[in-house]
Amino acid sequence: MILAHVTTLYPGYVADFERRHTGLSALGYAEHYERLVRDAFGWSNHLTRHLAARGHVTAHFVANYAALQAKWLQENGAASKQDPLHIVAEQLHRTRPEVLFVDDCYLFSPVRVQALCAELPSLRLVVCHQGLDGDPRQFFPDDALVLSPAGHQVATWRAAGVDAHQFRHAFEPAVREGLETHGPRTPVSFLGSCSPLLHPERHRWLAALARQMPLEIWTDSFAAVRPRLLVGSLRRGRARQVVEHFFSPLRRRTHGPLYGRAMFAQLARSDITLNCHIAMAQPSAGNMRLFEATGAGACLVTDARRDLDEIFALDSEVVTYGSIEECVERVRWLLDHASAAAEIGARGQRRTLAAHTFAHRAAELEGLIEARLKAGTGGR
Repeated sequence: MILAHVTTLYPGYVADFERRHTGLSALGYAEHYERLVRDAFGWSNHLTRHLAARGHVTAHFVANYAALQAKWLQENGAASKQDPLHIVAEQLHRTRPEVLFVDDCYLFSPVRVQALCAELPSLRLVVCHQGLDGDPRQFFPDDALVLSPAGHQVATWRAAGVDAHQFRHAFEPAVREGLETHGPRTPVSFLGSCSPLLHPERHRWLAALARQMPLEIWTDSFAAVRPRLLVGSLRRGRARQVVEHFFSPLRRRTHGPLYGRAMFAQLARSDITLNCHIAMAQPSAGNMRLFEATGAGACLVTDARRDLDEIFALDSEVVTYGSIEECVERVRWLLDHASAAAEIGARGQRRTLAAHTFAHRAAELEGLIEARLKAGTGGR
């Protein structure tokens, strides 16, 4: 099987990566790319690397990293192009994949994916990862193999005739090598988005917790906000959230954002780390923090979800709560019983390493793709 994974990166991460890695402009494409994927942001190239280890030919392209893509164009003798999709089309034309895996439903609309398919006679199947609510056919071709971490979404989509399958996030054990885990421990941490403009429920939850425990937060949620987001919030009657953004009590607890290996290092230095799924994830468990935190060895305290027990042993490998009050109670107990928190973190880490790594997910993906191709119903 020849598979190409086309993805995009969060712009804030790209800017942070370039601040932390000097001398990138002097590197060629391959060296620049290797530094990027070693930083292990998001899924990085974990899936394609493990699929390659299983005997497949794979390629991984980051469509919206302009500086990196420009190096590829220069080194491959391709004409200079500004549109990310045109560059990706050239990369795919040279790769000649049988399977195209895309996970950005904004840049890669159904029309654009179909346009890419029309230029790739080798292509037999389109695989799409969709983490948002709604009909995935708004985002991807009708005949795509659609993956989602959310079980309730998969059930809904299947009932609508979509070839949908649950495909959870994972952890890459290799990121633990060389992490800077020395230094002061953090009693209670939260890493991630908590903007009242985007995730008001999560913001209110954290604000309540911050009044009652030594919580430290790493986020970019209180950096300069886009005017368009402010105007849109006001037009939708969310003046309260706009005020909360500028006067949030969390600002006093907030450090800057951490990404990639720096994020994993902070998780590893955390005795307890918190998780709260965003509203659109109801009622399923499955955000990335479940696997990032447990993989790093922190004691994870997370909101109770309908299918969380399919992933971890509740209150043994992770600690759950059903309300703000219960969350406070459980975190306080863990702070008073440090050895118990450490044991839970260790059990959670063992479970993640035994069942939820990207090597496991690569095997799952291989099975799903091979079954679809064998059935003769590819996404063309």
